[in-house]
Amino acid sequence: MSIVVTGATGHLGRLVVEGLLEKVPADQVVAVVRNKEKAADLAARGVRIAVADYNAPETFGSVFSAGDRVLLISGNEFDKGRVAQHKVVLDAARAAGVALFAYTSAPGTLTAALADDHRGTEAAILESGVTYAL
Repeated sequence: MSIVVTGATGHLGRLVVEGLLEKVPADQVVAVVRNKEKAADLAARGVRIAVADYNAPETFGSVFSAGDRVLLISGNEFDKGRVAQHKVVLDAARAAGVALFAYTSAPGTLTAALADDHRGTEAAILESGVTYAL
């Protein structure tokens, strides 16, 4: 069982991984990244690295395992359909039988225009049947 963090070389992702490393052994953390070189420092500390891209569903085929706890950090490619990108991760996590799927949504009632993607992702998570935290 691992704690899997997507977007692990982004600003929030790095903060999350750093926080996890203060609480759990590095070999329990999986950093999902698009560019392995950007995560070399994490790998050197014992964090497991998985290369996957929200735009390439096939890259998520073996990222998750049954029992994993997954944190989906929102993508930042607004022009590429973030809800569809997030569903790629959600579908792979559900297929693997993860124990918990957490999502970095937005606070409040999700009424702002920029919240459309978060609303869509939350709806997909609710419909998926996975155990989740928002």
